[in-house]
Amino acid sequence: MAIIRNLKHLKGSSDRYYFGLPVNATDTNPLYLDIVEKTYRELTKLIARYTRTVLIRLDLVPGNVNPYHIDLTKFCRSFKRKLETKYKSEVVYQWVREHGRNDYNEGFHWHLWVGVKSHDDFQPDTQSRHMQDLIIEAWKLRAGKTARNQKTSWFYIQRQYLSLDNRLKEQKLISEGGRDVLVNMSKLLTRRNNKSVALGGVIDECFYALSYLAKVYTKVRTPGSKDLKIFSGTNITTKKMSVHREAEVEKQLDLIHEQLSQPITPIPITTERLIKYPKRKYVPKAD
Repeated sequence: MAIIRNLKHLKGSSDRYYFGLPVNATDTNPLYLDIVEKTYRELTKLIARYTRTVLIRLDLVPGNVNPYHIDLTKFCRSFKRKLETKYKSEVVYQWVREHGRNDYNEGFHWHLWVGVKSHDDFQPDTQSRHMQDLIIEAWKLRAGKTARNQKTSWFYIQRQYLSLDNRLKEQKLISEGGRDVLVNMSKLLTRRNNKSVALGGVIDECFYALSYLAKVYTKVRTPGSKDLKIFSGTNITTKKMSVHREAEVEKQLDLIHEQLSQPITPIPITTERLIKYPKRKYVPKAD
């Protein structure tokens, strides 16, 4: 049964790709194109600035605080300042607010993704865990303690691998068992749509995971939340850069758009190869 778009002011789409990148859309479960466009804009702007970036996606639920009293703008500002200081990096993020069917806090929950420059002092997976801990601690101060928050995926993107040839090489590596340093393989094997297939390189898998935030399902306005934003995020610019640096970033951005314009055909993942790779388990800090 098709899902009805409740927010008529947002554009809906069932297209499987945004330019050349895959998105998590089906005919019966479309996405809000406005949210996808913002994801693409902020992601590519970050990659144009830094040769290596780390991104994480999290699910957030309220604890012992009334969800209608949680200010996402203040929350994001609090962790953004800390990440900027820790990694000496521009920080991009995007969040969406949703209502599920469960009765826990009226089903209120948020999805969030955050991206920063990869730091030379940390392995990408280690940095992603540090980012998670910092954000979850900031969330507890705003939303109360809860054990239900989680990092759902993380990605390490290297700008030199965005060409079509390199995206195909990464896709093959992922399909043959992958490495934790590239993507979270368990998510590729258990996701609802496109289960057990490699959609492309790391950038393709990353954008597909981030596009989950744009799904139409569970984005509704309730009487108590009609004045609250459905989604928001950063809007980074090159205004404060030197003329030379601004030109350099804009040139990189044009190249990135060109490199990501061609879609890649998904291929199956050889699941029996996965046992050759060690599984890394992360236990978040206890409340």
